[in-house]
Amino acid sequence: PKDKIAPYFVENVRRYILDKYGSDVLYKEGLEIYTTLNIKMQKAAREAVERGLSELETRQGYPQGLAQGALLSMEAATGAIKAMVGGRNFIKSEFNRATQSKRQPGSAFKPLIYTAAFDKGMTPATVVVDAPLVYQDAAGSISKPQNFDREFHGPTTLRNALVYSRNIVTIKLLQNIGIDYATAYAVNMGISSPLERNLSLALGTSGVTLQEMVRAYGVLANQGKKVDPFFIRKIVDRTGHVFEENQPVSTQVIDPRIAFMTAYILQDVVESGTGKAVKSIGRPVAGKTG
Repeated sequence: PKDKIAPYFVENVRRYILDKYGSDVLYKEGLEIYTTLNIKMQKAAREAVERGLSELETRQGYPQGLAQGALLSMEAATGAIKAMVGGRNFIKSEFNRATQSKRQPGSAFKPLIYTAAFDKGMTPATVVVDAPLVYQDAAGSISKPQNFDREFHGPTTLRNALVYSRNIVTIKLLQNIGIDYATAYAVNMGISSPLERNLSLALGTSGVTLQEMVRAYGVLANQGKKVDPFFIRKIVDRTGHVFEENQPVSTQVIDPRIAFMTAYILQDVVESGTGKAVKSIGRPVAGKTG
């Protein structure tokens, strides 16, 4: 049964109907609910989360069974949610980390900054100098950001900066395009959580949900169109009356050429950059490490 294979998804459906139609309709109307869930993908998603968390615990030496994770698979062209894992064990924790939990996306936020920069006229060949940087945030704290490898790489193209996830180049980029422009751009791509308006935004310090990130990345995969995520195709009562029916909704929010530029670079992240582990899939894939 679906509530065993996809408990977080089923709970999402239950809550949606309860909030929209009330408990009488939910429990007494004998509803037939047609969802977007793909059972094969859902099983693979659960296995992937469990495997990933086990590997993390083994590698980092965490106590067994305590690490948490989430996975959300959305069809980029339609917004249909195909698989959802909101945590390791629904019985122990019903909190849905795919839709409810706000976490720092870290470097996974960088593609949104670069996309905003490309839309402002920069290109993957634009050069920014990767050199020591000191800045003061709104609270007056002094920051001296480092790259992951603790080195500075001098003149760096934006392509290489994103492929190798250079922190300092990204901060300089954000300074250049402006924090207000970058945050408005992220909102346009599907980020709805309030974003902190400071330079550390470049390093993904502002909390967002996994669903927001999936929606924003979907714009890059969908030629610049943003979709509305949905998980219910149709609800019908016992007399055949259709309560609701959902069709894909998409809006062109950025130029397809701009979306292509970032998506193309994100293929290089997997090919030769920080996401090389994913190459084993054996087909073209674009992504970004967090």
